[in-house]
Amino acid sequence: MLHQKGVVVFLIFYLSFIVINFTSNLFAKAGDNRFIPLLSTPYIVPEHKNAYIASAVHFASATSAYNTADRQCALPEFYGTLDLGVLSRAWAKVSGSNPLRSYFQDKSIPCFVDGKVKMQGISCATSYPLVPEISVGGSVLCTRVHTEFSFMLDNLKFAATDSIYDELDQQRRLLFDRMGIKQESSTRVGLQEAEIHIAFGSMWERMFKMRSFSLNGIIGLTFPPTLHTETAAPATIMQGSEKLWGMYLATDNRFVLKEDLWIQVYLQVSKRFSKVVDRRLPVLNEPTPFGAAVGQVHFDPGITVLFCPSFVVGRLRGGLGVTVSYTLTYHQQDHFTDRRVEKHVPVTLEQMQKTSGWGSDYVSVQVFYDASGDQFDDPAIPIVKFKWDIPTDFFVAKRVAKTHHVMVGVDCSF
Repeated sequence: MLHQKGVVVFLIFYLSFIVINFTSNLFAKAGDNRFIPLLSTPYIVPEHKNAYIASAVHFASATSAYNTADRQCALPEFYGTLDLGVLSRAWAKVSGSNPLRSYFQDKSIPCFVDGKVKMQGISCATSYPLVPEISVGGSVLCTRVHTEFSFMLDNLKFAATDSIYDELDQQRRLLFDRMGIKQESSTRVGLQEAEIHIAFGSMWERMFKMRSFSLNGIIGLTFPPTLHTETAAPATIMQGSEKLWGMYLATDNRFVLKEDLWIQVYLQVSKRFSKVVDRRLPVLNEPTPFGAAVGQVHFDPGITVLFCPSFVVGRLRGGLGVTVSYTLTYHQQDHFTDRRVEKHVPVTLEQMQKTSGWGSDYVSVQVFYDASGDQFDDPAIPIVKFKWDIPTDFFVAKRVAKTHHVMVGVDCSF
């Protein structure tokens, strides 16, 4: 089974790579992953060239998150605080029995849940003009994502000895086993993001005291990722988007103030299409990854808005240049509708829906080197780039992982 899945992932990656290499000037993405920032940063395409092929390797890591009100917390904590007493009572409603010893069943047993996520990946992107006003292209990102949870009992409000703490940890493991939670970590390889798009635009020269400016509109289609949530491994809720198709509309505007100095403004609105999926469902408002019930819900993802202004300075010294970008991402709350056949156990979807909304602020610094100089007719000389996405909490950061993302890539223009 694992071998077959590996073959499928390879074929998806290979076919996606072929499609995008025969099909624009952007590496646009859905941007709706709150744990791994998939941000849009301008490609450095010289004015005398109008197409490119780009590839990059990616590394990302997070051990904490932004909660509401500018507070930092552990990664899983913005879903709520895990209480083993509450969770056991929720499971008792589902199964009819409470696995905790009777002494613990009516008590509050807060449990601190820590977590981390690490990602390594490879991406490819391309752009090709059909005519001067229309270009087509796309991008694909395949990743290896490792996520894990660790558990530690918090301050108990009843007398507890070391043996009590040890017993409660064993009780937690027993409860998870009864609930079907078999993994506290997950390592998965697959397609994280893929898209194709068509861009329409025009460029004007020597207007409004600028060297040139261009206005572009983009329509794109995002493909379902192969990484998705598994009910037996709560940590996988940090990964894919439930294998949902999506689309986005965007505008990408470039204002060249003078040679090797320009401002780029990117605005994108994206939406995944709704689908019926299997999820863990809270019964007593326990954190979503540890929902006591498992069943089908109609999952209608919220709209994601991404705004990214960038300032680019080229040839500071030889072919060395710098890009500084700010990216604001806002994801509207998702909507969930209970689609279980058997509904004798009520579920509480309000908290699940509330914690699905999030926002992020990122400052990105990209250093690039264009070795071509004035050799305009040589398409083989690449532009090497290094980018670091740094999480901040300037405006909208809430319920989002504090993930640092580093990218090293090569762009070839022609």
